[in-house]
Amino acid sequence: MDTGVKAQQQEDRNLPSDIDLLALINKSAVISAIVCFAYGCTEFFTQPSYINGLLTYALATIFLVAHILFRYQKYEALKLAISLLVPVWITFNNICVGGDFGQSACFLCVSTVTYVLYQGQKTKQMVLVGLVLALFTLSTLYVKTHGPLFDIIVQPFDELVVVYVSVLWIYSIFGQYDRVKQKLIYDLEQKNQTLMATQEELERFTNIASHDLKSPLRNISSFLSLIERDIKRGNTDNLLGNLEFAKKGAQQMHHLVQGILEISSVNQNAFVTKDQFSLSQLLEDAVNNLRLEIGEKNAVVQYGELPDYHCNNVEMTLLFQNLVQNGIKYNKSPQPAITVTAEQTDGQLKLTFTDNGIGIEPQFHSYVFGHFKRLHSSQEYMGTGLGLSLCKKIVQKHNGEIQLNSALGKGSQFVVLLPTNPE
Repeated sequence: MDTGVKAQQQEDRNLPSDIDLLALINKSAVISAIVCFAYGCTEFFTQPSYINGLLTYALATIFLVAHILFRYQKYEALKLAISLLVPVWITFNNICVGGDFGQSACFLCVSTVTYVLYQGQKTKQMVLVGLVLALFTLSTLYVKTHGPLFDIIVQPFDELVVVYVSVLWIYSIFGQYDRVKQKLIYDLEQKNQTLMATQEELERFTNIASHDLKSPLRNISSFLSLIERDIKRGNTDNLLGNLEFAKKGAQQMHHLVQGILEISSVNQNAFVTKDQFSLSQLLEDAVNNLRLEIGEKNAVVQYGELPDYHCNNVEMTLLFQNLVQNGIKYNKSPQPAITVTAEQTDGQLKLTFTDNGIGIEPQFHSYVFGHFKRLHSSQEYMGTGLGLSLCKKIVQKHNGEIQLNSALGKGSQFVVLLPTNPE
């Protein structure tokens, strides 16, 4: 991947939290600009001091520029304006008219703000904070050695203005940290709840899986024992029949193991990469994977042009494959037919899988999406009861939902609703 693209992606990942902080900085800049303009006016009218008044207006202008940069989303320029222009102004003010306490408070405030603005950018952070401290040191040493360029100007409310404005800026910083802390606590609580739910689901899954795996193993063992007995007796009449039953047990075992691996992979986020994919191509891949079953059942899968979608291609192919396979398997029609359509509406992508199968009674609509939930025996319909639960997992991982519309003997319609702007 191009370095510039990587840098942009890194900036995009950091941008939301930066914007929250810079929004607070912008509010502080607006208030500071108003205070500085008002204070500059008092310097002209209460005690004529044109130098100090002009310096105060200059600081107000810097804060106004910061506000304009924020309005036009020039975030990097805004950060530099606060981290460079403000300490340069303080240095110039210090050299011109002195003011030990006020300038010290301002430098301390600016260094704190600069440190926070460049969290995660250690090199810039250290350079800019070091520059602020160097400006403070050099200007202070100059004033102590040679005195200010103009006479020291003492205003009656100078210390009050400096302290309150500095507190305003520091409050913005710690206010943002408090918001971040609360969000982290909330996210941790949510993840803890998710972890507990996942643990409970894993325990249920393990218990059910162990139970369902025992059944085909028991059948295989039983029929192999019968085959062994018949071979020892020289009786070959039932060999093929018993061998076929053992073979079906092995097939059922294979399907169970495969289903468990797929469910486990989805649960463990084995497929985490998402990108823009053609859903038509993914559906075609799923149909090709089922080509043998489609041919054996003389089935027909119809679909038109599907849109591109930001998803995980492996999971989405598994979703399509299981829904199409479900329509073929639970179908007594001479020619099973599955139709797939797509529609975008109300901020959602609606994918509909319609079949002419045996249908499902309404009271079992939610039941069939559970792990190992089957409405028919494996002798009647070979399967594991994991296909639809896997579909539900995949859809939920894409922040969507899956619905079932069906009635016994009237086919089934599975509706997959996905957000058109996935995260």
